[in-house]
Amino acid sequence: MSVVAIIEASLAGRSLPRSVLLPLGDGTVLDQAVARARAVARSVAVCTTSGSADDAVAIHCAERGIPCVRGPEVDWFRTVRRALDSRRLADSQWFFHVPATSPLFSLRLARALLQRGDALEAEGRRVHLVTADESQMVAGGSVRLVRRSSFEAIDQTSLSPADKHAIALPLLRAPFQCAVVEAPAALRHPSLRLTLETPADYAVLSALFGLHERPTAEAVIPTLLGNPDLAGLNNGASSSRRPRL
Repeated sequence: MSVVAIIEASLAGRSLPRSVLLPLGDGTVLDQAVARARAVARSVAVCTTSGSADDAVAIHCAERGIPCVRGPEVDWFRTVRRALDSRRLADSQWFFHVPATSPLFSLRLARALLQRGDALEAEGRRVHLVTADESQMVAGGSVRLVRRSSFEAIDQTSLSPADKHAIALPLLRAPFQCAVVEAPAALRHPSLRLTLETPADYAVLSALFGLHERPTAEAVIPTLLGNPDLAGLNNGASSSRRPRL
């Protein structure tokens, strides 16, 4: 299976200044997401908007040699399509769709999605999307594996503004063509957050990266559950939405 990764990263309209470019571990939030994506995909590209607020994202990517594709803030769908048409990603059959605000997404789960996709291909079963039951998981722990040809077959002219802003929605509306992988037991904590939307989220992620030399979603959850101060911060961010994919 030929797999690449698309990482959505934007500073526009966020309540947390600089969000994905904030320092985290040995890099930035975006760097952590890119590093994880590279562990499960042969090529990675960042998608961001053409707005001036995201010039910093494009500059950051250019300085690090990370391919970056820009497009209208109101139409992520078109921007992702352009990224898939780029030379580095052109021959991929599947792509991981990754929000940069999930710098601790589970590599174990991502590999489980790949294994499920491979098994379905071997059985001759065609699905649009391989995902986990995210309602039962820690927020920010999952990604989605999307069949490129299914994504490209979507009629862009029929998309609503919500569809253009959350590219997996049209595929999720055909659940019989989606494969759902059971979330690993270690990730089944839907009340917890490992995503970045608020200052409290950032405080939690910074602390976890400081406590773990090589943090993973599975490793940091026991730390979060066993630390009352961190747990309190995590609960304080509960008013934020789960990350959009």
